[in-house]
Order: sequence, then C-alpha cells, then structure tokens
Amino acid sequence: MKDPYELFDVGQRLFLKGKYRQSIEKFAQAMEAGHEPGIVHLSLGVAYLKINDWNRAVGDLDKAIEIDAGNASALYYRGTAFMLKEDYARAVSDFSRAVGIQPEHRAAIFARGVSYVNMGEGEKGSRDIKRAMVHVAAAMQGFSDVNGWRAQLDKVIAAMEEKRKEIVDLTEKEIDTLKEWLKAA
Repeated sequence: MKDPYELFDVGQRLFLKGKYRQSIEKFAQAMEAGHEPGIVHLSLGVAYLKINDWNRAVGDLDKAIEIDAGNASALYYRGTAFMLKEDYARAVSDFSRAVGIQPEHRAAIFARGVSYVNMGEGEKGSRDIKRAMVHVAAAMQGFSDVNGWRAQLDKVIAAMEEKRKEIVDLTEKEIDTLKEWLKAA
C-alpha cells in the first residue's frame, strides 16, 4: 500500500498543474490509503468544481462539512457550487456561514453579494460587493479561475449596466473596477 500523504501530495501537484481528473484519482487513492478524510473531501470538492461537476463537488464538500462544521473553506466552495447551479438561496446560506466563522472572508462576502444580486436582492448584494471590493482586488484572479465564476460575474455586471440603480447600487467607477478585474482575469 502506498503512503497516503505521498498520494495526496501527488494529487495536489496534479491539481496545481491543471490536471484535475488525475488529481481526483490521487485524492481518492489517498483516502483509501488512510489520509485524513476531511481534507481529502475538501480537495475532491474543489477539483470537481474545476471540472464543472457541481453535484459531486457538493457531495464531497457535504462530507467535509459533516466532519468539520467550522470549515469555512468547505462552506465557501460548497456555496460556490450552489451558486454555479443557480441555487442562490443555499449559496447565500453557505457564504453567510463561512463569513460567520471567518468575518473577513472577502471571497465569501463577495460571492454572497453576487448571489444576492442574482436573487434580485440588489441592496444586500450591493452592500456585500462594496464591502468586499475594498480588499478583494488581489484575489479577483482566484474568483475567475473557478469555471463558471466568470459567467456569474458577467451576468451581474450586465444587470448592473442595464438597470444599475434598480438592481445594484454601485457607482460607475465601482462597475468599471469590476470590469477591469474581469479583463485581467
């Protein structure tokens, strides 16, 4: 039997190289070999997000959360999967739980804002997006790296441009900043 930590490390390296399906295989082997299941389920969930298999992502992230209900990262990524499935209410719930655990979790705050906007709750969405924008510029690349995020952000920006004041209360400068982030991504 192979060393579970070595298998997990190989899975991480494959993931970082963009070989998500191969990383999934190594993560599964690491778990079978006895690696700590919480971190493996989290890693599997994120890898499934990268290949747009949102149902499997939710399944593994559910298991990571069952093991550690205080895992803000697992809640954030499961919220992301729900958002990409357009289940915005569950996404908001997970993002809110992540922020409750880590109050400065800017990615979760921003994602919650995007989900609120997609639910038609522009005031709440604006509040979160503005709150996150102050600190999130450096992290924008990470947002758009997850498959599907870009489409969600594009949708929000289009809504803001079409009916800016009715949907989201962001200034033209704030909207332009979001557009610039997307161009750079």
